[in-house]
Amino acid sequence: MGGKPQDDEGVEFYRRMSQKRPDYAHTWYRQGNTHALNEEYQKAIDCYMKALETRPDHVNALNNIGNAYMAKNLYKQAIDYYRKALELNPLDELAWGNRGIAHGYLGEFKEAIHCFEQALKLNDENVKVLSNMGITYFNKGENSEARKCFSKVLELNPDDELALSCLARMNEKAEDSKRGLISRFFG
Repeated sequence: MGGKPQDDEGVEFYRRMSQKRPDYAHTWYRQGNTHALNEEYQKAIDCYMKALETRPDHVNALNNIGNAYMAKNLYKQAIDYYRKALELNPLDELAWGNRGIAHGYLGEFKEAIHCFEQALKLNDENVKVLSNMGITYFNKGENSEARKCFSKVLELNPDDELALSCLARMNEKAEDSKRGLISRFFG
């Protein structure tokens, strides 16, 4: 069997529960989570949508629809659902971070950084957001800003493999660039 986890019992349990109580948003939400765990993203989205039918203010369902669209590489749709979650709860640090990641995948670096900044206003020690912000700055070509982000990550978690790896890669590129200039002028 592949690397994906299977929770067929969980799916069946929540399916039965949602048949008994189709108006209970939490059951649809939990069933959606189980489908997402099984990497059945469209089924997860369908369940989250059912949860929203009975409870339109279910911020976690909106956020998880965004996550399912991210898993399907449908970043614009993901952004729409993160935006809806943030309209209901502008203090949702997870939705801000996720929305930033989606913008980053689309190459919308300015919007991504704005989202990461909003998440960091809520929790300036969020290592995942700092790492994603560093990657965004690196992809944007702003290495000094990227270094600041990764350095902050390492202050919070000195063994963070992603930050260590990104800084090492940035140092390699800087050395390669230096060697290239030297050989061009003196080679």
